Amino acid sequence: MREPIDGEIVRTLSNSSRVDLIEEAELVRLSGEFDATSARQLGCSLSERAPGSEVHLDFSRVSGFSDRGVAALAAILAGLHRGPQVVFHGLRQHQIRLFRYFGLDVERPIVPQDLGRTVLLQ
Repeated sequence: MREPIDGEIVRTLSNSSRVDLIEEAELVRLSGEFDATSARQLGCSLSERAPGSEVHLDFSRVSGFSDRGVAALAAILAGLHRGPQVVFHGLRQHQIRLFRYFGLDVERPIVPQDLGRTVLLQ
């Protein structure tokens, strides 16, 4: 595991997924496996962010993507009534399609207060 650079906080998500929170850029870089546990931990991190801030989620280094992780993250985002604007990067077409099935268009920024109008399939 590499050493964090100045201003970077490294947290561990589940057993094999890492999140690098770079405070200046508000970038969350995920790697390893992304599953439901990772999604819940990411949701906790997002809920701690200031409303109106912008957080970029970079999934380009995720080696394994559980469909349950997508479902869990979609539900978490729909449950955020206030919080940061979330911008997705590095998703594969399959994950984009799954988020769309859950009522989230991740090809544009997700704004929590706009999600009150989103209907999620349960």
